[in-house]
Amino acid sequence: VEATTQNVLSNDYQSFGLELEGLFEYKGFNARGALTWVDAEIVDNDANVNIGNTPRRQPGLSYNFMPAYSFKGGHSISMSVMGQTQSYAQDNNDLIMPGYTIVNAVGSLYITKKTRLNLSVNNLTNAMGITESEEGSIVEGQTNFIRARSIPGRTMIASINIFF
Repeated sequence: VEATTQNVLSNDYQSFGLELEGLFEYKGFNARGALTWVDAEIVDNDANVNIGNTPRRQPGLSYNFMPAYSFKGGHSISMSVMGQTQSYAQDNNDLIMPGYTIVNAVGSLYITKKTRLNLSVNNLTNAMGITESEEGSIVEGQTNFIRARSIPGRTMIASINIFF
């Protein structure tokens, strides 16, 4: 049930995909990553509409890569790169939500043995990414409103941890 429209969806899907995950570690360095490819299609539903279309909000490719390095003394830096290719806002496949990539970075530095300074930057490049949209089409000759949810913009957090 869609909360905003109260429509009941009863799609049957067929999908094929491949997921790869990996981890590499060497001394203080490690890198993790994943890649997911999906080819999905609507094959049946009660209204017999949108058959053969890609299901809404289903990107063809999603990925993440997370390298990190730990220095002597507990200092560390890390980042994550996550994203996805374009997807359709709704099952009618009229409105495309663009793909996006998010970059996050974190650094941690011990000032003393019991005091640590942390800096975290989320969405470092201030990328715009739409994760879902309620409307599925833009109609010419009329005013169109699109309700959508986006990823948060760039945020930075600095903190000091004191251990006792």
